[in-house]
Amino acid sequence: MKRLRIAYKVTTMSKYSHSVADNIVDQQFNRKQANQIWAGDVTY
Repeated sequence: MKRLRIAYKVTTMSKYSHSVADNIVDQQFNRKQANQIWAGDVTY
């Protein structure tokens, strides 16, 4: 049985010129009031 080779498809744009956001939280997640820090993540 002969296996077909599937072409590799690049889905990540590694050459971009977008700037990186400043780290204003600096890993200090203990806040005194609610809704001071919000976070999100986009995973493909």
